[in-house]
Amino acid sequence: MKINIGDIYRDQRSKYDFVSKFSSEKFLDITFGKYFDFTKSELLLSKGVKEVWSLDVLNNDQYLTVRKLNHEQKICFQKKDIKELEHTKFDLIFSFNVMRVTYNINPLLKIIQNCLSPNGIVVISIYNNDVFLNPDNNLNSSKQKLLSTSDFKKTLKLFFSDVSFLSQGDISQIKKFTENIISKNVTLASTKSLVKHNFKFFFKTNVRLQSFYLKYILPLYLYYKKLRRERKFKIDPRKYEIISYDEQKTPISIIAVCKNMT
Repeated sequence: MKINIGDIYRDQRSKYDFVSKFSSEKFLDITFGKYFDFTKSELLLSKGVKEVWSLDVLNNDQYLTVRKLNHEQKICFQKKDIKELEHTKFDLIFSFNVMRVTYNINPLLKIIQNCLSPNGIVVISIYNNDVFLNPDNNLNSSKQKLLSTSDFKKTLKLFFSDVSFLSQGDISQIKKFTENIISKNVTLASTKSLVKHNFKFFFKTNVRLQSFYLKYILPLYLYYKKLRRERKFKIDPRKYEIISYDEQKTPISIIAVCKNMT
Protein backbone atom coordinates (compact mmCIF):
# COMPACT_ATOMS: atom_id res chain seq x y z
CA MET A 1 0.00 0.00 0.00
CA LYS A 2 1.49 3.33 -1.04
CA ILE A 3 0.45 6.36 0.96
CA ASN A 4 1.69 9.81 0.12
CA ILE A 5 0.18 12.78 1.91
CA GLY A 6 3.03 15.12 1.04
CA ASP A 7 4.89 15.28 4.34
CA ILE A 8 5.54 12.16 6.43
CA TYR A 9 7.81 14.15 8.75
CA ARG A 10 5.11 16.52 9.97
CA ASP A 11 2.60 13.68 10.12
CA GLN A 12 4.85 11.76 12.54
CA ARG A 13 6.08 14.86 14.38
CA SER A 14 2.51 15.77 15.30
CA LYS A 15 1.95 12.33 16.87
CA TYR A 16 5.13 12.53 18.95
CA ASP A 17 4.22 16.06 20.04
CA PHE A 18 0.93 14.58 21.22
CA VAL A 19 2.45 11.77 23.33
CA SER A 20 5.08 14.12 24.79
CA LYS A 21 2.27 15.74 26.79
CA PHE A 22 1.83 12.59 28.87
CA SER A 23 3.78 12.44 32.11
CA SER A 24 6.32 9.63 32.11
CA GLU A 25 10.07 9.36 32.60
CA LYS A 26 10.50 6.30 30.40
CA PHE A 27 8.71 5.71 27.08
CA LEU A 28 8.57 2.61 24.90
CA ASP A 29 7.99 3.22 21.19
CA ILE A 30 7.18 0.18 19.02
CA THR A 31 8.06 1.02 15.42
CA PHE A 32 8.35 -0.51 11.96
CA GLY A 33 11.69 0.90 10.87
CA LYS A 34 14.11 3.37 12.43
CA TYR A 35 13.84 6.37 10.12
CA PHE A 36 12.37 8.68 12.79
CA ASP A 37 14.24 7.33 15.84
CA PHE A 38 16.69 10.16 16.49
CA THR A 39 14.23 12.96 15.75
CA LYS A 40 11.54 11.53 18.01
CA SER A 41 14.12 10.94 20.78
CA GLU A 42 15.41 14.51 20.46
CA LEU A 43 11.85 15.83 20.77
CA LEU A 44 10.83 13.65 23.71
CA LEU A 45 14.05 14.16 25.67
CA SER A 46 13.68 17.93 25.27
CA LYS A 47 10.26 17.61 26.95
CA GLY A 48 11.72 16.09 30.11
CA VAL A 49 11.56 12.37 29.28
CA LYS A 50 14.54 10.56 30.85
CA GLU A 51 14.74 7.51 28.54
CA VAL A 52 13.30 6.71 25.11
CA TRP A 53 13.20 2.98 24.42
CA SER A 54 12.54 1.78 20.86
CA LEU A 55 11.53 -1.66 19.67
CA ASP A 56 11.75 -2.02 15.91
CA VAL A 57 9.64 -5.00 14.78
CA LEU A 58 11.26 -4.70 11.34
CA ASN A 59 14.45 -5.78 13.10
CA ASN A 60 12.77 -9.11 14.02
CA ASP A 61 12.82 -8.11 17.70
CA GLN A 62 16.55 -8.84 18.08
CA TYR A 63 17.39 -5.93 20.35
CA LEU A 64 16.14 -2.67 21.82
CA THR A 65 17.66 0.78 21.49
CA VAL A 66 17.67 3.32 24.30
CA ARG A 67 18.42 7.02 24.01
CA LYS A 68 18.92 9.41 26.91
CA LEU A 69 20.86 12.55 27.78
CA ASN A 70 24.35 12.26 29.24
CA HIS A 71 25.93 14.65 31.77
CA GLU A 72 26.73 17.05 28.90
CA GLN A 73 23.05 17.03 27.84
CA LYS A 74 23.90 15.28 24.60
CA ILE A 75 21.91 12.30 23.33
CA CYS A 76 23.66 9.00 23.93
CA PHE A 77 22.67 5.68 22.38
CA GLN A 78 22.86 2.10 23.58
CA LYS A 79 21.57 -1.32 22.59
CA LYS A 80 19.82 -3.65 25.01
CA ASP A 81 19.01 -7.31 24.72
CA ILE A 82 15.38 -8.00 23.83
CA LYS A 83 15.09 -9.98 27.07
CA GLU A 84 15.19 -6.68 28.96
CA LEU A 85 11.50 -6.33 28.14
CA GLU A 86 10.70 -9.35 30.31
CA HIS A 87 11.35 -7.36 33.49
CA THR A 88 10.89 -3.73 32.40
CA LYS A 89 7.65 -1.80 32.83
CA PHE A 90 6.62 1.45 31.17
CA ASP A 91 4.05 4.06 32.13
CA LEU A 92 3.61 5.00 28.46
CA ILE A 93 3.84 2.79 25.37
CA PHE A 94 3.03 4.03 21.89
CA SER A 95 3.04 2.71 18.35
CA PHE A 96 2.22 4.74 15.26
CA ASN A 97 0.98 3.05 12.09
CA VAL A 98 2.90 -0.17 12.71
CA MET A 99 -0.40 -2.00 12.40
CA ARG A 100 -0.88 -0.97 8.81
CA VAL A 101 1.57 -3.74 7.90
CA THR A 102 -0.60 -6.47 9.41
CA TYR A 103 -4.25 -7.21 10.05
CA ASN A 104 -3.37 -9.30 13.14
CA ILE A 105 -2.46 -6.93 15.97
CA ASN A 106 -2.61 -9.45 18.81
CA PRO A 107 1.18 -10.12 18.92
CA LEU A 108 1.82 -6.39 19.29
CA LEU A 109 -0.80 -6.08 22.02
CA LYS A 110 0.74 -9.05 23.83
CA ILE A 111 4.07 -7.18 23.95
CA ILE A 112 2.26 -4.14 25.32
CA GLN A 113 0.42 -6.29 27.86
CA ASN A 114 3.72 -7.65 29.20
CA CYS A 115 5.46 -4.27 29.39
CA LEU A 116 2.77 -1.86 30.58
CA SER A 117 2.71 -0.80 34.22
CA PRO A 118 -0.65 -1.19 36.08
CA ASN A 119 -1.58 2.49 35.62
CA GLY A 120 0.12 2.86 32.26
CA ILE A 121 -1.23 4.43 29.07
CA VAL A 122 -1.01 3.11 25.51
CA VAL A 123 -1.30 5.33 22.42
CA ILE A 124 -1.77 3.48 19.13
CA SER A 125 -2.57 4.74 15.66
CA ILE A 126 -3.51 3.13 12.36
CA TYR A 127 -4.34 4.54 8.97
CA ASN A 128 -8.04 4.77 8.27
CA ASN A 129 -8.09 1.48 6.40
CA ASP A 130 -11.86 1.58 5.82
CA VAL A 131 -11.10 4.01 3.00
CA PHE A 132 -8.26 1.91 1.59
CA LEU A 133 -10.50 -1.16 1.66
CA ASN A 134 -13.01 0.64 -0.57
CA PRO A 135 -12.45 -0.62 -4.16
CA ASP A 136 -13.86 2.57 -5.67
CA ASN A 137 -11.12 4.95 -4.57
CA ASN A 138 -7.91 3.32 -5.95
CA LEU A 139 -5.98 4.24 -2.78
CA ASN A 140 -4.83 0.70 -2.00
CA SER A 141 -2.15 -0.18 -4.55
CA SER A 142 -1.61 -3.77 -3.37
CA LYS A 143 -3.51 -6.91 -2.41
CA GLN A 144 -2.32 -6.51 1.17
CA LYS A 145 -4.84 -7.37 3.88
CA LEU A 146 -5.69 -4.35 5.98
CA LEU A 147 -7.06 -3.90 9.48
CA SER A 148 -10.50 -2.30 9.39
CA THR A 149 -11.39 0.48 11.81
CA SER A 150 -14.16 -1.58 13.40
CA ASP A 151 -11.80 -4.55 14.01
CA PHE A 152 -9.22 -2.17 15.43
CA LYS A 153 -11.74 -0.81 17.93
CA LYS A 154 -13.11 -4.23 18.85
CA THR A 155 -9.66 -5.71 19.45
CA LEU A 156 -8.52 -2.84 21.65
CA LYS A 157 -11.63 -3.11 23.77
CA LEU A 158 -10.80 -6.78 24.41
CA PHE A 159 -7.51 -5.69 25.98
CA PHE A 160 -8.50 -2.37 27.62
CA SER A 161 -11.54 -1.23 29.58
CA ASP A 162 -10.97 2.45 28.82
CA VAL A 163 -10.37 3.40 25.16
CA SER A 164 -10.86 6.84 23.61
CA PHE A 165 -10.33 7.75 19.96
CA LEU A 166 -8.90 10.76 18.17
CA SER A 167 -8.17 11.51 14.54
CA GLN A 168 -5.53 13.19 12.41
CA GLY A 169 -5.80 14.72 8.96
CA ASP A 170 -8.47 14.36 6.32
CA ILE A 171 -8.65 11.60 3.73
CA SER A 172 -9.43 14.17 1.03
CA GLN A 173 -5.70 15.01 1.07
CA ILE A 174 -4.87 11.53 -0.24
CA LYS A 175 -7.78 11.54 -2.68
CA LYS A 176 -6.67 14.86 -4.11
CA PHE A 177 -3.10 13.60 -4.49
CA THR A 178 -4.27 10.39 -6.18
CA GLU A 179 -6.62 12.23 -8.55
CA ASN A 180 -3.81 14.59 -9.55
CA ILE A 181 -1.55 11.65 -10.37
CA ILE A 182 -4.25 9.88 -12.39
CA SER A 183 -5.27 12.99 -14.30
CA LYS A 184 -1.72 14.16 -14.99
CA ASN A 185 -1.11 14.57 -18.69
CA VAL A 186 2.22 12.87 -19.36
CA THR A 187 2.31 14.12 -22.96
CA LEU A 188 1.93 17.74 -21.84
CA ALA A 189 4.72 17.30 -19.29
CA SER A 190 7.01 15.87 -21.97
CA THR A 191 6.19 18.77 -24.32
CA LYS A 192 6.99 21.35 -21.63
CA SER A 193 10.28 19.61 -20.96
CA LEU A 194 11.17 19.66 -24.67
CA VAL A 195 10.31 23.35 -25.00
CA LYS A 196 12.45 24.19 -21.96
CA HIS A 197 15.36 22.20 -23.40
CA ASN A 198 15.14 23.95 -26.79
CA PHE A 199 14.82 27.31 -25.10
CA LYS A 200 18.05 26.77 -23.17
CA PHE A 201 19.78 25.42 -26.26
CA PHE A 202 18.88 28.57 -28.23
CA PHE A 203 20.48 30.88 -25.67
CA LYS A 204 23.63 28.79 -25.66
CA THR A 205 24.24 29.27 -29.39
CA ASN A 206 26.51 32.27 -28.85
CA VAL A 207 28.20 34.14 -26.00
CA ARG A 208 25.99 37.25 -26.14
CA LEU A 209 22.75 35.25 -25.93
CA GLN A 210 24.15 33.12 -23.15
CA SER A 211 25.16 36.21 -21.18
CA PHE A 212 21.66 37.69 -21.65
CA TYR A 213 20.09 34.42 -20.49
CA LEU A 214 22.23 34.21 -17.34
CA LYS A 215 21.78 37.86 -16.44
CA TYR A 216 18.07 38.40 -17.10
CA ILE A 217 16.10 35.27 -17.91
CA LEU A 218 17.54 32.71 -15.50
CA PRO A 219 16.98 34.87 -12.34
CA LEU A 220 13.34 35.44 -13.38
CA TYR A 221 12.84 31.73 -14.00
CA LEU A 222 14.36 30.77 -10.65
CA TYR A 223 12.16 33.33 -8.87
CA TYR A 224 9.07 31.93 -10.60
CA LYS A 225 10.14 28.37 -9.76
CA LYS A 226 10.60 29.31 -6.08
CA LEU A 227 7.13 30.89 -5.87
CA ARG A 228 5.54 27.91 -7.59
CA ARG A 229 7.28 25.48 -5.24
CA GLU A 230 6.24 27.43 -2.14
CA ARG A 231 2.63 27.45 -3.34
CA LYS A 232 2.71 23.74 -4.16
CA PHE A 233 4.10 22.70 -0.79
CA LYS A 234 2.30 25.21 1.40
CA ILE A 235 1.35 23.48 4.64
CA ASP A 236 -2.11 23.92 6.11
CA PRO A 237 -1.56 24.22 9.90
CA ARG A 238 -4.64 22.03 10.46
CA LYS A 239 -3.34 19.26 8.20
CA TYR A 240 -1.72 17.25 10.98
CA GLU A 241 -3.77 18.44 13.93
CA ILE A 242 -4.92 15.70 16.31
CA ILE A 243 -8.55 16.21 17.30
CA SER A 244 -11.48 14.29 18.78
CA TYR A 245 -12.76 11.48 16.61
CA ASP A 246 -15.88 12.29 14.59
CA GLU A 247 -17.85 9.44 12.99
CA GLN A 248 -19.06 11.83 10.28
CA LYS A 249 -15.55 12.60 9.03
CA THR A 250 -12.88 10.51 7.30
CA PRO A 251 -9.48 11.06 8.92
CA ILE A 252 -6.19 9.75 7.56
CA SER A 253 -5.15 8.28 10.91
CA ILE A 254 -7.17 7.04 13.86
CA ILE A 255 -5.45 7.33 17.23
CA ALA A 256 -6.48 5.32 20.29
CA VAL A 257 -5.59 6.26 23.86
CA CYS A 258 -5.95 3.12 26.00
CA LYS A 259 -5.99 2.64 29.77
CA ASN A 260 -6.82 -0.08 32.29
CA MET A 261 -5.79 -3.40 30.81
CA THR A 262 -8.31 -6.18 31.37
